[in-house]
Amino acid sequence: MYKLSSFKSFLNESQLYSLVEDQELISDVISYMMGSSLNEKLNLLDNIKNNISKNFLGSLSYIKMIDDLIKKLSDIEKETIKKSYDYEDSIDEIEIKIDEASRKGNSPLVKTLQRQRIRKSEELKSFMNNQRAKMKNGVNLIEKAVARKARRKEYAKLKLSDKDYEIAEFTYNYAKKKASDPKEVSELKTKYEKAREKVEKLVNSFSAKPEETSEIEVNEIDPKKERKYLESKEGEKVIERKSKLEEEILKMKDVLKSELDLIVDSIKSKPESSTNGFFKKKEKKLIELSNAIDSSKNLLDLYRSLGKNAKGVENKMKKESDFTSIINKINSTVSDGKDAGSGTTKYIIDLFNKLGKNSSESFVKEIIKKIS
Repeated sequence: MYKLSSFKSFLNESQLYSLVEDQELISDVISYMMGSSLNEKLNLLDNIKNNISKNFLGSLSYIKMIDDLIKKLSDIEKETIKKSYDYEDSIDEIEIKIDEASRKGNSPLVKTLQRQRIRKSEELKSFMNNQRAKMKNGVNLIEKAVARKARRKEYAKLKLSDKDYEIAEFTYNYAKKKASDPKEVSELKTKYEKAREKVEKLVNSFSAKPEETSEIEVNEIDPKKERKYLESKEGEKVIERKSKLEEEILKMKDVLKSELDLIVDSIKSKPESSTNGFFKKKEKKLIELSNAIDSSKNLLDLYRSLGKNAKGVENKMKKESDFTSIINKINSTVSDGKDAGSGTTKYIIDLFNKLGKNSSESFVKEIIKKIS
């Protein structure tokens, strides 16, 4: 198997390693990993926070979730291969006994064995249907974890291809061990070799892709939505939004820092990068990301000024004139985040101005420190 998760291009992409927030997905994945359906979702989520998550999903990052789901899928497929051969062996043994009983004219035994053969065939059919349902469920959960994110999708595609290669090799070796029909073994060998070629091509294709193709997510602030949090005059909603903003800022800063790390790597490996368009491709998106960070930070400061708890926020908005003043600050607070002369945006604009003239690793690292 190929160690796909060791690819450098993935290691610096924090959006791949961001924590899973979808509690229903976490619940479904844990149920799948445990091999049974759990109905008590709330109790399960409490367990996840304590012990279960440590045993099954570690830090609950999307990539860890995809890795564990594909490993589980691989285990199910291997179990399917082994047991299907065992069932077929059992059925073959019954067929031999039926032939012997027929030659001896033992009709009652023939009928008994025929019923056994039918039961075994039904068991095999039921087992295969059950395994197919498990595999389908696993694939669906992987798709949910990917969530239409381009880099996660690419990562999952590589890992699934790697899994297919492993399963093809496992099937081929298991068939040889079971002394299967030579024609079947030959066909399985061809399938295994094709799977190996496919994963090699995918790995080479991925390795050849420039790192600047990584996805950059920008959470732009919508003033209309922000005003709704305040217009409700419910302190709890404002406190919840404040906490959410804090999380969003940390995530965007992580993405920004990881992108700057890629720029440092590019300068180290390709000193001519500043003239080949690499930095230009990054500049627009990173300035947009910086604007979003600054707007979010400004908005967070505004929400913090309203009070530390729900009651304090509500008291702050009781007087109509104070409430109107706060509402009116939303637009300017958000638009100030796009000021090129201050905050994170200024650092990033200064960085790209400098990179155009002098590709300095130390200068980029200084910027990373400043935005931390």
